[in-house]
Amino acid sequence: MEIKPDMAYYRNQGTDVHALIERRILLINLRRLQPLLWGIIVFTALILASSSLLRERAIADFGFSDPLQMMIMLRSMWLGIDLFAILAIRRVLAGKTEQTTYLHGILETGIILVNMLFVVVMLSKGYAYNPSLEVLYIALFALAPVIRLNLAKSIIVIGLPCFLVLLIILGQNGIGVVHISNIISLIAITILAMIIFRVMYLSRVRELAQQLTIERQLAEMERLSVTDGLTQLANRRSLDKQLEIEWGRAVRLKLPLALVMMDIDYFKGFNDSYGHLRGDACLQAIARVIERHTRRAGDLGARYGGEEFVILLPNTDLASAAVIAENIRQEIFDMDCVHAGSPEKRVTVSLGVAASCSVDASSGPELLDAADRALYRAKAFGRNRVVLAGASYAEESLL
Repeated sequence: MEIKPDMAYYRNQGTDVHALIERRILLINLRRLQPLLWGIIVFTALILASSSLLRERAIADFGFSDPLQMMIMLRSMWLGIDLFAILAIRRVLAGKTEQTTYLHGILETGIILVNMLFVVVMLSKGYAYNPSLEVLYIALFALAPVIRLNLAKSIIVIGLPCFLVLLIILGQNGIGVVHISNIISLIAITILAMIIFRVMYLSRVRELAQQLTIERQLAEMERLSVTDGLTQLANRRSLDKQLEIEWGRAVRLKLPLALVMMDIDYFKGFNDSYGHLRGDACLQAIARVIERHTRRAGDLGARYGGEEFVILLPNTDLASAAVIAENIRQEIFDMDCVHAGSPEKRVTVSLGVAASCSVDASSGPELLDAADRALYRAKAFGRNRVVLAGASYAEESLL
C-alpha cells in the first residue's frame, strides 16, 4: 500500500500523526475494496439471472430449486448492504476527525457484525454448500475496517456470533454437525484474519511514522539551510535562488519585479553602546516588521548580511514598492528604539528601491545592484529615508 505522495500532507498536520496515518490507510483500503464489491455483486446478479439453467442441478441436490435462488438473493442483499456500509464509512471519514470518531466506530462495528451474522444465519439454515465465498470475502474485508477494532469492538464482533452458535447448538438438535463445523471454522478464520491484518497494519503505521519523522528532520535541515538563524528570515543563499526564479518569471510573463535594500543606520555604534544582545534583539524586531509587510505569495524578506536586509516584491512596480518601503521605514521609526548615537536618538533605517520596469537591468543581480546604489544615495542624503532608482542609474527620486 503506497501513500508516499500524501506525506507532505502529514508533515503539515498536528502531533497526532498515527491517527492521520490510520485514517489514510483505511480510506485507501476501502477505496480498493469498493470495486471488488461491485464486481462480486455484478457476478452474483449474473448467476441469479442464469439460475434457471441450474434448475435441474438444484432439484437434484435439494429436491427443489427454491434454496438456490434464496441463497443467491441473500448473498446479493448481503453484499449490497456491505457496499452501502463501505460508502457510508468513506463518507464519514471524509469529514473532520472530531466529528467522525463515534459514528465511524458504530459503522465499523456494525458492518463487521452484520457480515458475521449473515454467514452464521445462512449456514444454520442447513444449506449444504461450500462457504468459500464468505471465507474469502471476510478475509478481504478484514483488511479494511477490522484494522481499527479495539478490544471492546472485537468482543462484540466475535462474541455475538459465538453466542448465536451456542444457542443453535443447544436449541436445534436437528442441525447437522457439518453446518456447525462450518460456522465455527468461519469464526476462527475471521479471528485469524483480524489478527494477521492487524499486525500487518500496525507494522505499516510504524513504518510510515518513522518515514514521516525522517522526512520532517530532512525538511527542518532544508529549512535551516535557507533561513537566517537569528532573524528567521531567508538567508542570502535563499534570496539569490528566489531572485533568479522571480526574474525569469517576470521576464517570461512581462511583469514588474521590485527590490528593496535596507540598512540600519549607525548600527555599529548601536552594538558598541548597548552590546550585541541588544543588537540581536534590534535585528529580530526589524525582521518582524519586514515579515508584516511581505505577506503576499512570492514576497520574500531576507537578511543580506550584518545589518542589511533585502525585500523581494514580485509583480510590483516602483511606486508600489516605494509605498511598502516607506511604511517599513515609518514603522521602524515609530518603534522608538533608543539609539543615542543616531541624530534621531532612535533606531532608523535607510532604504533603496529598484524595479525592473524603471531601471536598465538585464538580470536579477543587476536589479539588486540598482537597489544597492539607491541605498547608498539614501545614506548620502542623510539616512532615515527611501530613495528610488530611476529610469537610469543616474536619475533617482527621493522620498
